[in-house]
Amino acid sequence: MAAFEGDDAFGFRNASAERQEDRAYVLACCGKDGRVLQYVGEEFREDREVVMAAVAQHGAALQFASEEMRKDKEVALAAVRADPLALASVDPELQGDKDVVLAAVRGDAWALAHAAEELWGDRDVLVEAMMSTADVGDVLESFAPGWFKYDKEFVFVAIAASDRKSILQVYAWVEKTLKEDREIVMAAAAKSSAILQVAPPEMRNDREVILAALRCKDGAKALKMAPRHLVRDRSFLMEAVEVDGDALKYAHEDDLNNKRLALVAVNSNGRSLRLLSRALRDDIDVVTAAVQEYPRALRYASDALRHDSELVNLMCEGTAVETRGDTRSVYTDKVRCTGLLHDAEVPADRLLHPSLQMSDYQDHELERGGGQEPRTALSELVEGD
Repeated sequence: MAAFEGDDAFGFRNASAERQEDRAYVLACCGKDGRVLQYVGEEFREDREVVMAAVAQHGAALQFASEEMRKDKEVALAAVRADPLALASVDPELQGDKDVVLAAVRGDAWALAHAAEELWGDRDVLVEAMMSTADVGDVLESFAPGWFKYDKEFVFVAIAASDRKSILQVYAWVEKTLKEDREIVMAAAAKSSAILQVAPPEMRNDREVILAALRCKDGAKALKMAPRHLVRDRSFLMEAVEVDGDALKYAHEDDLNNKRLALVAVNSNGRSLRLLSRALRDDIDVVTAAVQEYPRALRYASDALRHDSELVNLMCEGTAVETRGDTRSVYTDKVRCTGLLHDAEVPADRLLHPSLQMSDYQDHELERGGGQEPRTALSELVEGD
């Protein structure tokens, strides 16, 4: 007897006694909603096929299976693959089975809390647990035996598994001598420049360590912690902006007027155009390179270059690629980056036509003042885009 549509745990409970005793019906219902297992008779809780169908659909249903089924390794594997925390319901002997525990922690690191403690010290199990969570530091503090703090190879794996938020906790967990290891510090700094705040002071004077920190998401902040003599070193700064143009935030004023440095910076990060001197924001080579790397960088160019037709077209082409041809996005960027959003008004009947060339709008740029015909400000139409 097949299950009918809607036969979940609630439907099963309200089915007739005859249907609840029909194996085909029970099997179909358990395959559709594993929670049904808690309502079936004892003979079905010992039925391997029924239990497998239930736990594969809802791993936590394993708690309702017979003791014999909870000792079955294949059943346990099916359950923890569906719900890693179902490891809590498997037979204690299987909680010490490496295959079962590995399957569980691959889905949820915190399933390790239900594993036999001897597996907490298993390198493979710990590595899988770290790879499956963002809370690497918490996993290490909760489960990893102390000797792993001294294991450089393991520490490298822990750092690799960490993200920008967890790396500080992982670094704090590491044994003191490894915290002073240059390779460890470089690997950690590549995750977050904040490592430089807690690393040994001499690491902040290390050129390679600072460059490693620049490669992370918040990397430009590394220069804020670097010694001034290093930041003033033009060759070092050239390497720094090649990694992230925003390193110019911490450059000396003289460096912001260096064209060679500027070109390297904007080729790395077009947004860094905003940090350059007025003269370089009016340099066609520098602005072109910035717009090629980041189309919207045109908004940071000088007034004259923001209206340069070739640069505007270059920006629109780049925006079209980024937005997969979204005409509205292209038009909005055209308005914002050319400055029309702030310093120009256009007759209402000429607005919202992306096909119009910039020259069409330039014909309507007016100085604000009295005695002009009523016009509609672009900012009123594109605000919030």
